[in-house]
Amino acid sequence: MVVPAARSYGGRSAHARRLERRDKLIDAAITVFATTGYAASSVSEICTHANLSTRQFYAEFADREEVLGAAYDLINTNASAVVAAAAAATVDDQFDIRLRKIVHSYLAEIVRDPRHARIAFVEVVGVSAPMEAKRHARVEAWIELLDLAAAPAVASGELPSRNYRLAWIGYIGAVNALVAHRTLNSPHIPIDDLVEELVRTARSGVLH
Repeated sequence: MVVPAARSYGGRSAHARRLERRDKLIDAAITVFATTGYAASSVSEICTHANLSTRQFYAEFADREEVLGAAYDLINTNASAVVAAAAAATVDDQFDIRLRKIVHSYLAEIVRDPRHARIAFVEVVGVSAPMEAKRHARVEAWIELLDLAAAPAVASGELPSRNYRLAWIGYIGAVNALVAHRTLNSPHIPIDDLVEELVRTARSGVLH
């Protein structure tokens, strides 16, 4: 039996058009959650911003929380890629220099779009048990990345050989607190000031 080819419109397949709609809904949700606030937002408001129907929304997402989770994943995936590139480019640097560059790359990416910082550090907090589990899973991923970044320095003796898990949890907490503070207050603290503070935090609490 011959299976008919998927229909295309304007040279784009149905799959491509669906991905485009999904991206539009995520971007619209980021705008709405960052301005209206997640708790006060609605699906209809997201659809209005995306210029799509509620039927199209529910074809992609079960509810607002699912699109919030998709937005959170997108923001963190982009940040992880930037950080991984910075880590790869600094593998031969001393660790405090390497950490400075990694932290700077992360902060530059996460605050590049003010909406992203609002979503990642304010709007997702305390939404639900599943969302908290997603946040905790992201912390575990950052701990693994930081452990990998520190491994060459541990192997060379630049850093002592020990379990850094608790130190990284505290460090990530400091990053989260500073970015949330910057997001919620004006004028915004310059990124370089945040980097310097986080380098000092690392030197006093992690690099010993």
